[in-house]
Amino acid sequence: MRSLSIVVFLFLTGCSRKEPATDFPKIADEFVYRSLAFSPINATAQGLHTFEKRNLDSELDDYNGAAIQAQRQFYSGIHKKLVALDRDGLSDEDKADFDIIDTQCGLALFDIDIART
Repeated sequence: MRSLSIVVFLFLTGCSRKEPATDFPKIADEFVYRSLAFSPINATAQGLHTFEKRNLDSELDDYNGAAIQAQRQFYSGIHKKLVALDRDGLSDEDKADFDIIDTQCGLALFDIDIART
């Protein structure tokens, strides 16, 4: 019985391991630039004029269903990437950025799914 308890404990702790936080800067950059590009008007006002070969200066914000769904998938995906990371392995500054990005993802998903603004 004792060996079964140890096996179960090791299995459970192994399943809850998080990824090293080395990918966080890449995730943060992806979040900043892609979330800005969802609103070309805001992006150009912030100084981002091109993104992935798109000229944001010549685009308007897109509010059709497919664009909103793409935003939902993006924010949900970023949240999943953050949850998989070991937040404790980050510097204090990165922990603050982590929290800001995760909160912004939650707010965006609330806005899309519940408030529907």
